[in-house]
Amino acid sequence: MEEKQKYPDHPERFEYEGQVMCREALTGRHYWEVEGTSVKNMGVAFQEVKRTGCDFQMDWSDKTWMLHNYLLHGFTFRHGHQSVYVPITFMDEQAFLARPQPMRVGMFLDWPAGILCFYWVSGDTRTLLHTFHSTFTEPVYPAFTVQAFSLTLLTVEKLETDHVPLGFTPEVSRERVGVSYSFQFPGSGLFQCSLTGLVFRATREAELTYRTQIWDEMLLLSANKQPGGPLFSIECPQDCIRELQLPHCQPEAALLPDCLSVGHITDDGMSVIPPLKVTETHVVVSVSHLSGFGVVLERIKKFLTKPIRGQVLLFLRQLQRPLSILSVILLPSNVPLQDVKEQHTSSKFIQAPSFCSFHKGKTYRLHSDPAGLTIQPKTAQFFENYGPNYHATFEITLPTRTEDVTVMVRSPEEENIWDYALHLPAPAPASPDPAVQRRLGESLSAEEKLRSVRPDFINHVSNPVLDKLLDELQHCRVISDAEADQIRTKPRAEKARELIDTVRKKGAEASSRMTSALCSNDPYLSSELGLL
Repeated sequence: MEEKQKYPDHPERFEYEGQVMCREALTGRHYWEVEGTSVKNMGVAFQEVKRTGCDFQMDWSDKTWMLHNYLLHGFTFRHGHQSVYVPITFMDEQAFLARPQPMRVGMFLDWPAGILCFYWVSGDTRTLLHTFHSTFTEPVYPAFTVQAFSLTLLTVEKLETDHVPLGFTPEVSRERVGVSYSFQFPGSGLFQCSLTGLVFRATREAELTYRTQIWDEMLLLSANKQPGGPLFSIECPQDCIRELQLPHCQPEAALLPDCLSVGHITDDGMSVIPPLKVTETHVVVSVSHLSGFGVVLERIKKFLTKPIRGQVLLFLRQLQRPLSILSVILLPSNVPLQDVKEQHTSSKFIQAPSFCSFHKGKTYRLHSDPAGLTIQPKTAQFFENYGPNYHATFEITLPTRTEDVTVMVRSPEEENIWDYALHLPAPAPASPDPAVQRRLGESLSAEEKLRSVRPDFINHVSNPVLDKLLDELQHCRVISDAEADQIRTKPRAEKARELIDTVRKKGAEASSRMTSALCSNDPYLSSELGLL
């Protein structure tokens, strides 16, 4: 007769909700996989993480880095009290929903570099889900929360890291038109941008800057091509990028490598690079030097018979009258969200599961619950929009008192292909009159003006503008040579923070000179900050 045994007391045992931590401390580079039927949390933790008290949740600690649960449309990752939701726009929804049980997740730890990557493992394929960038001040331990069922920790003898990308989140800088992305690779390897989906193979430490550009329709027509993704302008002073992987949104792309290729744009025109291979999500090409690159398709009807992977984006804009406008934008899945956000800065982005499939050239309708809301236009045709403008496909006019609304995208056959129940935020208080704001700004001292714009200055000023400000302020002796040299060595955000704080502390005249220099070198940002 079996009898349940009580676990002996132990000071390192967790006393709540099946929380488990491995004994082996990890530093260096490690890879392992977890397979379980009901694993609530998985990740790593410091040894000193709290173990007692019914109020302790492993995924809400600043000493843990966790994948929390599996959601119907994506994943949630938590560290401290910050949560990042990752929708499944990067993979086929049917494959995700039909994922095998128990599900398998891979984790790669690069302890010295402060990197922890999570992968969805399906057969021999690893799909990058999310990357934590942190500073590990002590060894970490694999940790889990299991509910009722089983968990298996699988060891992998060797991870072919040369073929598995490490994720990174680039710095984003606002420019006069659009945004630019920048990142410094710590060394050789394969690196995937979390904001654009681009994958780079670097041969050594390097700096990289990239941005989206406008396709030249005449160049495309002359080559009998059409855009299959954004056009990226890529720069690397060290010239050490030897492979690019550009995201696409085509169905069964691996079966059609002759139809997918990469357009290479230079001052001499456009050439077409045949792919080394085409995966479910990317077109892989070898490159010898960098300029403009984008996925292109043959101008044939073959692709029109199958839907492409798309995304539905929601932006909420409050009007002065007691009304709000919900903008609904239908786009291919490989359009970077950050580029779309930049064109809707006066609206609030509504984070929602966005994955959907669309047929190019077909007409779609938008419906709402409750019915009777004003929706414009009545119908809209879907096309593969890769910029430069990302206007709303549909707009719904909402009375301010509206608290909940369900939005539904319907196919020509009147089937719901995407829907989302939206809980609207409380309306923001009315903005002060612009003339009043200007008078308030005029009454502030130069130091107070800089203090008031400090957060937005740090977030949005670009590296080239910072370098110009340093040159001018050093030339007019607002900052010393030593101060300028020290500030130049910092990453962009830290450079901006140290520059504005250094100048503010020097008084009214120094602050006024910096304000004037910023207005002359970046009038767009200065206007956004209210300095002009």
